[in-house]
Amino acid sequence: MSRIADLTLRTLTDYVGNYSAYLVAHEARIEQMRKAKREQDEEVARVKMFIDRFRYQATKASQVQSRIKMLEKVVPIEVPPERKKIHFDFPTCNKSGRTVLEIKHGRKAYSDLVVFRNVDLHIERGDRIALVGPNGVGKSTLMRLLSGEEPPDSGQRVEGHNVVMQYFAQDEANRLDPAITVHETLAAGSPLHMVPMIRNILGGFLFSGDDVYKKVRVLSGGERTRLAVARMLLRPSNTLLLDEPTNHLDLDSKEVLLDALVDYGGTLIFVSHDRYFVERLATKIIEIGNGTAIVYPGTYQEFLWHKEHADQPPPTPKLTTKPARADAAPAARPKHPEKPPAAASGKPTVAEPSREERKRADAEARKKSRAEQAKRAEIEALEAQIAATENAIRDLEQRMAAPGFYDDRASAQPVVDEHQALMWKVGDLMHRWEQLQSAADVAHAADR
Repeated sequence: MSRIADLTLRTLTDYVGNYSAYLVAHEARIEQMRKAKREQDEEVARVKMFIDRFRYQATKASQVQSRIKMLEKVVPIEVPPERKKIHFDFPTCNKSGRTVLEIKHGRKAYSDLVVFRNVDLHIERGDRIALVGPNGVGKSTLMRLLSGEEPPDSGQRVEGHNVVMQYFAQDEANRLDPAITVHETLAAGSPLHMVPMIRNILGGFLFSGDDVYKKVRVLSGGERTRLAVARMLLRPSNTLLLDEPTNHLDLDSKEVLLDALVDYGGTLIFVSHDRYFVERLATKIIEIGNGTAIVYPGTYQEFLWHKEHADQPPPTPKLTTKPARADAAPAARPKHPEKPPAAASGKPTVAEPSREERKRADAEARKKSRAEQAKRAEIEALEAQIAATENAIRDLEQRMAAPGFYDDRASAQPVVDEHQALMWKVGDLMHRWEQLQSAADVAHAADR
């Protein structure tokens, strides 16, 4: 396996960032293993057939023995069994009105820190909105304003007709009742017809066997987060507000949540540091910063394109030649050409490149070689940055997984913010690496 493939697998085994690259690499690796397993099984079957056919023929004895020894040295390829995928649908809920939430002239400040100055937002039924921006600009504050957890200092929050809302806060895990069991946590507040699904949902979030009878108070921070997400899935709603729901989720649990949200028929507003999560779900982007909240219709990729080309005017088409008029006379041909065209003689002529042309070709080749070397150096530098960032993320996650880490929120929050910043950073680095690697692959294919 190539160096970058190793890097990608190591990256997404340790954390759940850049989920798209993980899925592609993982599926490709599993498919390669299945193909190798099939080929190995076919070869073993052919060898066994040869042994059974010629076992008792003296003239074939040496060949039979050599194949028997060969079989003894074969190490069977083990393909990981396909895990049963849990598909889950949210409980049904009546639709909300067309207008779900509105913020009118919203202002929010904490002492001298003004988070929002004069924000106007209109959210309609079916919107799937991702809030993006650097840490500390007010994403969670806006989520609290939209959910009604905090009122704006001035302005209005207007909730639409028949809105049934669930708000998943960053500290949702700490809001669980510590005195009841895992199973009781999901059963409380779930519709009666969803109760038979509880064990399946818990299995999808890595609670199996006697784990379902554990008290919430003995669970780790990551286990509490998984339980809080599972509880959310079992409660009917037509509007979801999710603030970092994928923190501490393993890949399988995350896939259960993502699949459910893809099929969710209501309105979705979320904050996530996971680029793949945002790309799969968002149909609108709200960029937060400098006291504003700017709405960008479209997907996350379209948002990134707009940001990259914000200063560029739209291209204007240029006509290289004037279109010919229908009534224009054909161009006159010379009556007596000095030399007949090559096709007339039947012998194509191949002109020898001049010295200047050879020099230009050599210069172009050297320029292309330097560009490829520079691109390869940039790719290697990105790989080193990705590896260093991963190490920093692993160190932070070890601290965050320690018992009692979230008990002191004042000391825990800077660590959580740093972790989120690094996750965004590694996602951006991987995005840049993918662009460079794709360009390098295209160039390599063109040269072949």
